[in-house]
Amino acid sequence: MFDPEKLIPIVAILMVFGVPMMAILTHHQRKMAELMHSRANQADAIPQLAGELQMLREEVRSLRDQMNQQILKSDYPSAEQNLQGRQTPPPLNLNG
Repeated sequence: MFDPEKLIPIVAILMVFGVPMMAILTHHQRKMAELMHSRANQADAIPQLAGELQMLREEVRSLRDQMNQQILKSDYPSAEQNLQGRQTPPPLNLNG
């Protein structure tokens, strides 16, 4: 029925291939756990970075507006004087 002589080669083959396979799988599992853990730490830092990014965007927008205003002033110095002296027209009455 049960022959131990046939079991020894099977166990030997399983040990030869099984132990390295288990080492590879546990190494992979450990690396994946480290990766997931590092992503969780990065997620904690994201709101802070998002606030800093928003502040930088506002600063760039402000600097861009200032630069555009200075360019317009240097390109059209008389247009600024005309605009300052101009009165706004009354709103149009579209009701009839």
